[in-house]
Amino acid sequence: MIGAFAIFVYILSVLWLGVFVLNKELRKEMIILSVSAFFLAPVIITVKGGNAAMVAERFAGVHMLDLWFAFVVAGLAGSLYHVIFGKHYHRLPKIKQAKNDDALVQIWLIRLFIGALAFMWGIVFCAVAFDLTPAPAALATAVVLALYILAHRHDLLVDVLLSGLITGLVAFMAGAIAILGSTQGFSSTLIAEHGYLWNVPLDLVTWSVAFGLALGPMYEYIRRLTVK
Repeated sequence: MIGAFAIFVYILSVLWLGVFVLNKELRKEMIILSVSAFFLAPVIITVKGGNAAMVAERFAGVHMLDLWFAFVVAGLAGSLYHVIFGKHYHRLPKIKQAKNDDALVQIWLIRLFIGALAFMWGIVFCAVAFDLTPAPAALATAVVLALYILAHRHDLLVDVLLSGLITGLVAFMAGAIAILGSTQGFSSTLIAEHGYLWNVPLDLVTWSVAFGLALGPMYEYIRRLTVK
């Protein structure tokens, strides 16, 4: 019998694929955010520190489904707001340091990767400094990152709020469907004991909201894009 977490991730994967196929404008953003999240997600294994053996044990506990969850949620976090409300990119000003298009691409790609890396390491910092488990640490980090973005780009307020809300709602709905289709519960290293929302682990919703708040507006912020 397939576990509820696997069904949950499969549902999100189908949604990710649908958005990717039907929205050409969003494909680059989805790929970049998803791939960055997939490869940076294992950073959370360093939470709580410990010796090499402890880190290795945590790493062994991270499964492909955990990484794939990060992949699909990151892509959805950066695209659902645009899909649902029909928003489109409007402006892409030149970056002064860039002398040609190749240099321009390299600059914003590096900045986007650094932004995603800052988010992941921020989770580690919050977990260690404030003795939080990863999901609440992710939400705290996302709020700080969102406030930083809004301090420089007030026009992204709606993007930030709705990206977090919609991503969390989609995760909750996918989780509710998954639990109906499986007799097994949710099992993932991303889930701690923080209760449930109608049998859906609160941590999964918290992770999704955090991704929406942090990564939802990040592409627009890094590339200096406005939406209409």
